[in-house]
Amino acid sequence: MVKKVVLTLLGIIVVAAVIFSIGMCAFTDKGSASYTDIKKSMGVAVPAYALQAHSASPPTTGETVTIDKGTFDIIDICKIVDTVSFEPEVLDALLLSCADTTHDNCELGPCSCNTNAHYVWLVDDELNVYSTCVGSDCADNNEDGYQGVWP
Repeated sequence: MVKKVVLTLLGIIVVAAVIFSIGMCAFTDKGSASYTDIKKSMGVAVPAYALQAHSASPPTTGETVTIDKGTFDIIDICKIVDTVSFEPEVLDALLLSCADTTHDNCELGPCSCNTNAHYVWLVDDELNVYSTCVGSDCADNNEDGYQGVWP
């Protein structure tokens, strides 16, 4: 009888652990998917800005950040929001993905970055988009890519 109760409890614990793991994977996948969507949108918005502003260079704040893949310029998201002809919800999503921190994507204004976000978006001379995650919630603060937290 005791053995049966113990096995039943162990079974319940295993099932609970599996459900918890599946739930965490679903949550992580949602954050990762959101990150990927925004990175793709940013990758379209940066050259769209250059095209609409008749500029060969990306919109930057003049500041740089070094991550695992090199040293890159910080994207000036305010210039993109003011210039690029995207749906308002796309521009809002881009803006909400930008962390409000020292040397952020909104440094030059007039827009404001999100105090709850974790990413600073970066660009190279060929208009490729990268990111760095800021804050203690990030898996790594100096690597491009999704770092386990969103926004």
